[in-house]
Amino acid sequence: MSWRYLPSSNEAIWYSERDGWGHLYLYDLATGKLKNRITSGDWAVTQLLHVDEKNRAMSFLQSDAKQAAILLCNIYIAPASTKRTDSADSEDGNHEVSFAPSGRYFVDSYSKPNVPPIAVLRDANGKQLQVVGKADISRLIAKAGNLRSRSR
Repeated sequence: MSWRYLPSSNEAIWYSERDGWGHLYLYDLATGKLKNRITSGDWAVTQLLHVDEKNRAMSFLQSDAKQAAILLCNIYIAPASTKRTDSADSEDGNHEVSFAPSGRYFVDSYSKPNVPPIAVLRDANGKQLQVVGKADISRLIAKAGNLRSRSR
């Protein structure tokens, strides 16, 4: 989902491709007017992950023009009141993100076509705290090697 209602401030974060890229905008729901653009650049927000109303910050997945063709994203953190975004130190990849109910931590499971899945625990700023799990593909690689040697 790439929009969010903010009940404590009567605002909404809205996704739009009005400039040719998918970006987030903050609207005042009392007036219906745009308050500010949250994200901008030659890249697209692919998913709004989490909104921290109290600290006026959010996390989202972002894909740039070079990565869009292969669906690789990074996790970013942005204050709702500015256009500044900070990388959450995530690796390029296909991410599945699950936030704790408190919003203080999240599990980031990611992979790439040439990188096996890995799951890491991160704090709300995206700093990696611990590797939770990593796929072991050694048997698959060995099996593929055996198949190649048989086909020769």
